[in-house]
Amino acid sequence: MDTNTRALKIQRTTHKKLWSALMAPLKRELANAQVGLRYKPTNPTPERDEAFAAYVACMEKLLASLLRQQQAQSREAEPKTPAQIAAAKNYPNYGSHWVDWIPHHIKDPIAQAFMAIPPQPKAKRKVPFQRVVAPKQNRIARARLQGQIDRALAAAEERGDDEARLVLIKAQNKLDAIEETHAIPTSWRHL
Repeated sequence: MDTNTRALKIQRTTHKKLWSALMAPLKRELANAQVGLRYKPTNPTPERDEAFAAYVACMEKLLASLLRQQQAQSREAEPKTPAQIAAAKNYPNYGSHWVDWIPHHIKDPIAQAFMAIPPQPKAKRKVPFQRVVAPKQNRIARARLQGQIDRALAAAEERGDDEARLVLIKAQNKLDAIEETHAIPTSWRHL
């Protein structure tokens, strides 16, 4: 196999994994919200239906947009990662979670719509746009990021670079503080 072909195949696989990691929590939250939209409580309210409909529509639009961007990047000679696209568009946290890809002027009215739903006895209140990741996906991302930090720390110690060592120790502390269901960035530099 030609070296360029092999490198291109590795690059495409990596990009596919990065896009998949971004969209998996979105797809899971979309499925949960669709179930919430279809569910008919004993005391239905129009506020609840409107809030869930807006939330589902917002996520469906984002998913379609992300799929279009992924397909467009797969055809490019120099494809960009989701983090590169998010950085170019000045999204927070380098777009590490799907919530970062939705602007506040869209998130805020939907969050307010959910807060306007009259409380139901013994019913859990839905909180939209949470930065939640499945525990298994979180463990995989945490292990990958831990490996990056360990390799960079070893290289900094080998060079005798105390400043880089301190930055990496700070990144390690931030990684340790992230809860099991919260999104983890793709690079230690994003911590």
